[in-house]
Amino acid sequence: MIRILIVIVLAAFDFINGYGQEKIAVRTEVLATDLKKLIELNSHTPNLINLSGKESINISDNASVMQVIEITGPYMNDETLNAKSVCVYFLNEVLIKKAETQKQREQVVEILCRNYLNEKQLYNVGILLMLKEKDFNSAAKKYIAGLIDSPRVFYNATCYKLLGLAQIKKSIPVLWKLISECSEENGTEYNKLDIWASLARMNEKKAVIMLCKYYDSVKNVKGYAGVFIAKHLAFSMNDLTLDCLVKNYKKMDLKYVYRDGDSGYTPSQVLGGAITAMLKDYPYKKEEYNIDTQLLLDWLNQTKHYELAEK
Repeated sequence: MIRILIVIVLAAFDFINGYGQEKIAVRTEVLATDLKKLIELNSHTPNLINLSGKESINISDNASVMQVIEITGPYMNDETLNAKSVCVYFLNEVLIKKAETQKQREQVVEILCRNYLNEKQLYNVGILLMLKEKDFNSAAKKYIAGLIDSPRVFYNATCYKLLGLAQIKKSIPVLWKLISECSEENGTEYNKLDIWASLARMNEKKAVIMLCKYYDSVKNVKGYAGVFIAKHLAFSMNDLTLDCLVKNYKKMDLKYVYRDGDSGYTPSQVLGGAITAMLKDYPYKKEEYNIDTQLLLDWLNQTKHYELAEK
């Protein structure tokens, strides 16, 4: 009797296991069909896509990282209108929500770098600016380095930041040369901030100093509007830029709110958001509009050493 029960249990296990494998295979085929429908539905108007249908929901809810990589792969070289824009939505989604291992993250990032760092698609991969150097494998870094030789794409803040994020050191002399060409006359003066921030992230001390000097020169303009420059300093992930921001924060009126008609902002919230984005060990809420500014000030005053977050 016991032997019969064991046979029945094993048979049931084999059935469930086999059914599960078959179901996964079918599911991938279904997801591929859903993606094909989405691409067909969105292939009529340039830069206009609608992903509110059941096919999109099915992919978002049920597709794994590897399934999304598999079903989007055939469209990476497809010229169908908006095909890559539809695909990048799901690639970005699994990168942020479903990639559970470092290898999976690197796989998705490599696909994005290989297929989207061009004039037509660069606007689709702003998500890369949320990553760390470790998320870019050697292949991804090679594609980012290639931006230097792509003039139609290179003159763009996203490109400057990607070079800094991925630590593409060969870009350093190119970026310094670019700064020398920035001017108000050609409308590129503001680009200096993005380039300085990228260079500072690659530990270029002169760029760190220039960022801090610029911030100090504008931090107290009308409405403390200069605090928005703090986001460039935060991107640099440097001890000196952090110290510059903390010193300013400690002297700031935390309750001051700048009003301009019906709109306004709290400078201490903006600056606090930049500071906490740089900190590894800050134990409270870091989101700019959820920061308890007094709690942050108390923590900064009580903490002897600030540890930077990972670059």
